[in-house]
Amino acid sequence: MITDSFHGTAFAINFNTPFVEVLPNNKTGTRNMSILALTGLSERILCDDNADVADKAVDFSYANKVLDEKRVESREILKKMIEE
Repeated sequence: MITDSFHGTAFAINFNTPFVEVLPNNKTGTRNMSILALTGLSERILCDDNADVADKAVDFSYANKVLDEKRVESREILKKMIEE
């Protein structure tokens, strides 16, 4: 999958779909870079230095771990909010 959108990036990570990130030329690119840094997948950004990024396998193990932790954290926050 080739994407330049935050949501495309998020879905690719959530569904463990191999992807290449083409950063958009606007302010939303920071969101894309943020989620890639959080999940340890910044190397999926296409640039002159790594034009062969699409040929490299994606290891989603760290990303899955981070997302699992963030989901637990989010549920706890929601639970506290509901109880208040």
